[in-house]
Amino acid sequence: LGSAKKAECVGHLSTLGKAFQLYMADNGLFPQRNPSGQPQDWIGLFKPYLGDNTKVLCCPSPRLVNGKPVEFRSTTD
Repeated sequence: LGSAKKAECVGHLSTLGKAFQLYMADNGLFPQRNPSGQPQDWIGLFKPYLGDNTKVLCCPSPRLVNGKPVEFRSTTD
């Protein structure tokens, strides 16, 4: 990755980290597997803390599937 892409990636991770911290502060627990044992869609949990800033869900140099970037979606990603 180039310097700009690395800086953008660090910014995305920082934003996701802050959303994680806010979720933990509000809920007092670490996002876990849902009751059925399937991975939790943690982006759904953090969405209230991200607002419209969904670009942080994709790597600046993403892995593409069918020409679209793959988002980080669950506790197993």
